[in-house]
Amino acid sequence: MPPSITSIASHELKTPLTSIKMFIQAMLDKVKPDEGSFEHDALQRVNRQVNKMTTLIQNLLNNTKLLDGTMELHCERFNLHQLIEEVVFEAKLTLPGYFYILKDCSTAYVYADRLKISQVLDNLISNAAKYSPKGSEITIKCKVEQEKVHLSITDNGIGIAKNEQERLFDRYYRVNNDKIRNISGFGIGLYVVAEILHSHNSKIYLESEENVGSTFFFELPDAL
Repeated sequence: MPPSITSIASHELKTPLTSIKMFIQAMLDKVKPDEGSFEHDALQRVNRQVNKMTTLIQNLLNNTKLLDGTMELHCERFNLHQLIEEVVFEAKLTLPGYFYILKDCSTAYVYADRLKISQVLDNLISNAAKYSPKGSEITIKCKVEQEKVHLSITDNGIGIAKNEQERLFDRYYRVNNDKIRNISGFGIGLYVVAEILHSHNSKIYLESEENVGSTFFFELPDAL
């Protein structure tokens, strides 16, 4: 099956974005992060926008692959703690102003597609920040139990109404809420998360209460 227009466009867009990100990082390494430094602040803002665009493109590409049935898994055994640390480190740079609390199992190994699980974590942590007030906590928790690795991402954000929760993982679905009317998104991030986990014989679950916060959780097989 020939690649779709969306797939081709996504690949073509990723190349210049990767170059832009490399140049921004090189400039950030040379600019001192002095308090009130316009140059450093501006570069950080540009870097955050580039990362948002990168995530959006990756979601669109995954969505296209899911539509045409071409998404493949490249599974390997890896240390989940290291992956979580990498994703959280990136989140601190691109989504500053939150307290990221890591409560995980440093010795847990899983057999999965490392890149796609990284995308799952990135989407869930990005959403937690997007729908939470600055200065709030985002907790990433992991525990091993009965040969399963259980992961959860908890925020203290706006929460999700009960009548919205069932459709939250549908493709293109966006919650109808005045509080998020100005928050950008195409409604495919959580759909992609659910489908990636489904391809790993897993499932995404949600516990949420309006004006209190949300917890998204899933599990992966423990690869001892």
